[in-house]
Amino acid sequence: MNNPDDSQPRFWRDAALPFLEARAVADRLRAVVAATPVPLPRRDGALEVTVSIGLALGGLGAEGPDDLLARADAALLASKAEGRNMVTFHPHRVA
Repeated sequence: MNNPDDSQPRFWRDAALPFLEARAVADRLRAVVAATPVPLPRRDGALEVTVSIGLALGGLGAEGPDDLLARADAALLASKAEGRNMVTFHPHRVA
């Protein structure tokens, strides 16, 4: 463990990078959609459209794709319950 490349902080930083990138993309997508008016031909003004996004990481003890999708779905439902137009991360396994 004397090699800095073998350190635990580096492992967690490298493991977190894909999540941080996914979170940044999801946040940008949410902001762009919220800021883009959707004009309607028979209505004055524009329709407000927002996006709720749920994120979950694989490799955290997930038993398979169904578990991963269940955690992402739980995060999506949390986004909606918290007021919509947000990105939520679900880090835990679903029992």
